[in-house]
Amino acid sequence: MADVDKNVIKTINSSLLQVEISAALPMTGISWRGFIRSETNQRWMEPFPEASRRVGRSNGVEDFANRGDLRLRFDRDLTGPEDTQLDGILTAHDHTQLTQRQQRQEQDNTDTDILKTRLSEWDTLNNNQRWNVVRRMLRMIIRLQRRDEDV
Repeated sequence: MADVDKNVIKTINSSLLQVEISAALPMTGISWRGFIRSETNQRWMEPFPEASRRVGRSNGVEDFANRGDLRLRFDRDLTGPEDTQLDGILTAHDHTQLTQRQQRQEQDNTDTDILKTRLSEWDTLNNNQRWNVVRRMLRMIIRLQRRDEDV
């Protein structure tokens, strides 16, 4: 196991960053040492506001992290080109993008809101609109059963 410490002063979509890094490098974990969960979006990690903060205690010694510190764990030491590749991934990361799973969750949330509205208006819907509501409900049920597969 090899730990790599990086400092990234930007908002991060934690799930997306893990997918991006794992697709390119043998990462086994991330410690969000210099980050806190965003108050505006629970998917996002933001650098904490202070320059440094106590983040734990190890063997009787307090552990401090700087704002934006990440500790990435890999199966092995990274080579020079892999470290450069990791830097590129961290630089290019766009927290506003979503993983495929997050996209499906967003669609499920939208579908749920639409279904609530449509079901309350059921008596006023024509047959085509009713069929669309039934199709949307079945699609959601199947997707929830299959978890990550889209239908």
